Amino acid sequence: HDTSEQRGFRTLYCTSNSMYPCTTQAILSADIDSLQTITLRPLLSKLGISTTFARQALYAPSKYGGANLKCSHLEVLAKQLALYILNFDGDGWLGFNFRASTNFTQLEWGKSIHFLESSDKMVTKVCTPTWVTVMQANCQNKDIRLPGGWVPPLKRSGDIHIGDLPSKYNIDLSASDTWKYHQVFQFLRIT
Repeated sequence: HDTSEQRGFRTLYCTSNSMYPCTTQAILSADIDSLQTITLRPLLSKLGISTTFARQALYAPSKYGGANLKCSHLEVLAKQLALYILNFDGDGWLGFNFRASTNFTQLEWGKSIHFLESSDKMVTKVCTPTWVTVMQANCQNKDIRLPGGWVPPLKRSGDIHIGDLPSKYNIDLSASDTWKYHQVFQFLRIT
């Protein structure tokens, strides 16, 4: 009888080794780390290493003094980024899906900076959750920014993007109020 953690780890293992992880998986790096810890604890115990041992040392290459263990969330993120970058401009279904998802999320984000360039953690909370928003959250945790991307052009001089309105007028919104604000302009379809 499998526990939910065992089923989750088996799914993670299969997905992280598949060719298209970002179309089948929308999971945050922290959750992947939690799943990997299930198998990591017994291994560390067998090696006589504390479970609080620095993860950077465990995952670092042996030539730098690390244990050279496989880091699942970094592998998944690398595959997601490679797939996104290589196929975004493609003619096939995958490229169309990437462009449509990214442009739709950008409209919901509503700011003058592309959401994949943003270091804001609110993207996953104020936009429709998709594999793209999860990829942004995983990139944000690793301080990775993807430059470029479509941002709706302003129509007249003096116009601003609706998502930039609070910061332009120094309005400090709580996380809850930011979510409500985004919900309102998304519902009204204002960009």
